Formats: sequence, structure tokens, C-alpha cells
Amino acid sequence: MNHQQTTEVEPTIAKESQLLEEIFKPIWEKVRKAGELIHHLQEEKDKLKNKVSELEQSSSQKIQSLENELKVLRQELGTREQELKRVRNENTQLMSDNGQHIFSLEEREIIKDRIRELIAKINSYL
Repeated sequence: MNHQQTTEVEPTIAKESQLLEEIFKPIWEKVRKAGELIHHLQEEKDKLKNKVSELEQSSSQKIQSLENELKVLRQELGTREQELKRVRNENTQLMSDNGQHIFSLEEREIIKDRIRELIAKINSYL
């Protein structure tokens, strides 16, 4: 190529380069913005994953705590049901005795003596 052709080609290349730059500049800007958005969304996704993990762990601990509390309450209920059954049996036994043999002979004598003492104290105040 001679010098005149070279000088004509250079402005053409410069114009084409400038034209390509003008064409690709908006595309590059959109790609850059899309990249930023993708990065932001990935960060948000990671934060949400961490939050879900924390909530799952917290709820798992709460469930375990409630299950333990329920177990304790069931045991307490069983104990109270057994106590209620025992008291009902005693009540049934006492009702079937019609008040007889509630106290042993020795206990009856102690109660009679105590009643006599109380009557004597009341009479002394009168």
C-alpha cells in the first residue's frame, strides 16, 4: 500500500472504531448493570438462606423444648391419674365400710380422751 491509501484507511478505521464503540457502549452498560443486579441478587439470596437456616434451627429448638415440656406434663398427668385412682379407691373403700373401722381401737381411745380433755377445758371456762 502506498502512503495515500494508508492515510485514507486510517480515518476509515477510526470512524469504524468509533461507530463500533457507539454501538457497543449501550450494550456494555446493560451487561454491566445486569452483572451488578445478579451480584446483588446473589447476596440477597445468601442472606435469605442464612435467615431460613437460623429460623429452622430456632424452630427446631423450640419444637424440642415443647416436646420435652409435653413429656414432663404427660408424666405428671400419669402420676396425678394414679393418685386420683388411689384416692377414689380409698373413698370407695371408706364408703363401703359405712364409717366403721375407719380408726383402729387404739385410735378411737386416743380421740375419746382428747374429746374429754377438750370438754373439760370448755367446762372450766364456763
